[in-house]
Amino acid sequence: MSYNIADNYFQRLVANYSNDVRFQSQAPSIQKEREEFIDVDFEWTVKDKLLNAAGIETFSQEYETYIDKSINELFDELQDRFAVFDSVSSLQENIDSTNQSIILQSEDSPLFFLDQGELDLQDKWQDKWLIVNGDLFLGNSVNTPTKVRGNIIVLGNLTISGDIELDSTIYVFGRLDSPNVPGRTLIYNANIAGWDDKEVVLLSKGRLEIARINEFENNLSLEPPNLKGYFYTESNATVYAVGSYINIEGGLFARGDTSSTAPDFDVSGLVINAYRGAAEKQGGSIIFTPPSSLDHKEESRFVIRHDPSVFINRGKGLPFVKKLSLVVDKLIVK
Repeated sequence: MSYNIADNYFQRLVANYSNDVRFQSQAPSIQKEREEFIDVDFEWTVKDKLLNAAGIETFSQEYETYIDKSINELFDELQDRFAVFDSVSSLQENIDSTNQSIILQSEDSPLFFLDQGELDLQDKWQDKWLIVNGDLFLGNSVNTPTKVRGNIIVLGNLTISGDIELDSTIYVFGRLDSPNVPGRTLIYNANIAGWDDKEVVLLSKGRLEIARINEFENNLSLEPPNLKGYFYTESNATVYAVGSYINIEGGLFARGDTSSTAPDFDVSGLVINAYRGAAEKQGGSIIFTPPSSLDHKEESRFVIRHDPSVFINRGKGLPFVKKLSLVVDKLIVK
């Protein structure tokens, strides 16, 4: 059995096919989640974080005068409370020169590349926020991972590719000049680790797509994960784990938007394409070799291991929810 990369369909190749190659005929078991879903108020959360970044405390009198305004209005009215940089290089060079949170914007280009070095938004005075007025690309153009510590709001789209270490909460909202087009997130050919063993919580208002992670890697191991964090979309998501090997430590959730469809599919919600066993590229196709036993879970090319510590570590960066949820860290009996 093979997968045609160019045309995105499965086909039986007689020359390479053996009757010993079998796909599991039994349908997967499905267990309904019994816990109540705690809904996220995405737009309210972004407004709250924008006000906090401007130095306005939640539920203060000043906060109440601003919170009902639109994000466009808040961004325009609060700009003088931020340090403004027009390039990533100037931001990295001068990050220690200001105690304010930061707006990254430029009249020359709506796209910013953070693809080398370190960006640490935390200091001894306060945790700064980075507001990107445009699209953001996170990657590494050199042989060492790019590192980011601190919380980010992307007023545009987000692309992550390459080796990244994150200790962040990232909100991808969308462009201010296109209010009806939610911000999209693409995680492509990436390895996301934690900076100092932390993680990322990434929340996208628009669709989420994860593809070509450790492509055609067949030395499968549960440790370490190649995507460390919690990945959420207010919309729909597609995950490609056919030739990829995707190992998430944290979580993955798509709220679903029935007014649109998941990337490359005609359904909404969370769409996962996955396979268990070896996958090798031959020409324009992928050749599959199933495991010797269907019980070999470690040979799955798509793994998610829930890690509640991502919510404990992220603190003030977490979103507004409509009900409280209790996360138990450690239970100590004396």
